[in-house]
Amino acid sequence: LPIITAGPAYAAMYHVILKSMRNPDDYIRPLREFWKGLKNNFKQALAVWAIFLVFVVIAVLDVDIINAQQGFIGIMKWPVYLIAGIMLILFSFVFPVLAAFESSVMQLFKNAFYFAARNPIRAVLCAAINVVPLVLTYMDLQRLPLYAFLWSTCGFAVTAVIISRLLIKDFNRFLPDPDEEK
Repeated sequence: LPIITAGPAYAAMYHVILKSMRNPDDYIRPLREFWKGLKNNFKQALAVWAIFLVFVVIAVLDVDIINAQQGFIGIMKWPVYLIAGIMLILFSFVFPVLAAFESSVMQLFKNAFYFAARNPIRAVLCAAINVVPLVLTYMDLQRLPLYAFLWSTCGFAVTAVIISRLLIKDFNRFLPDPDEEK
């Protein structure tokens, strides 16, 4: 069940964080906003998450097959890594864009690409913020239970807050003023 609902929950988390950043003076109820964001974005987030999971499975299988080969085919892992990196950058932007804007799934990917292309350095930084802590977690298997506890309690939220802080300025240019929404 968590594998299926992780994408929608991730989008709902961004919904809460972006709403609190856009309205810092207003009191929001995080749990209520989370459920509201989950309900409003569930179908799209589930579709995006399914696309992401299919892509990850294909990329892992490609790298596994290519690593088993010798010669020229073995060199082909670098284009696969490049494509995987670009897709990771794109998926680092899709969930915040999904939480901030209402649009179709195809338009979500276009908007995510737009925000990533506006500042490529920030795009790579956002992808690194999502990936580097997870890689570091699995590098020390002795302390993996501790890291798993930290990830489950605050890790995903911390990375989402950092990424939201990086993106909120660009998002605010395209969103209505928070005072007008009331």
